[in-house]
Amino acid sequence: MLLKTKTCLKKTSLIIGPRYKEWQLKEEKLKRRFNFKGFNEALEFIHDISELIEREGHHPEITLNYGEAELEFSTQEVNGLHENDFIMAAKIDRHHTKHTKNNADS
Repeated sequence: MLLKTKTCLKKTSLIIGPRYKEWQLKEEKLKRRFNFKGFNEALEFIHDISELIEREGHHPEITLNYGEAELEFSTQEVNGLHENDFIMAAKIDRHHTKHTKNNADS
């Protein structure tokens, strides 16, 4: 299909939907806050996803507080969002689901 025949999508249409419903688009960054029972659980989650982050080579800004961790993705090379940011969001969501289930079982 020729580009001149396509219609532009709104940026938010990329993240609205079941896959990215917990993520927000703010200032050309993809952000999500994860809530936990306390500081140690939030820290454990960050530690758990650090291997994934290193393996993928795509590092978010991380803010860690009591009972919460916030991740913020953007791609410096394009000065905004790239498909890699959404890939990481999906992978981290999947990891968070496993992490939450494992903590509920223990």
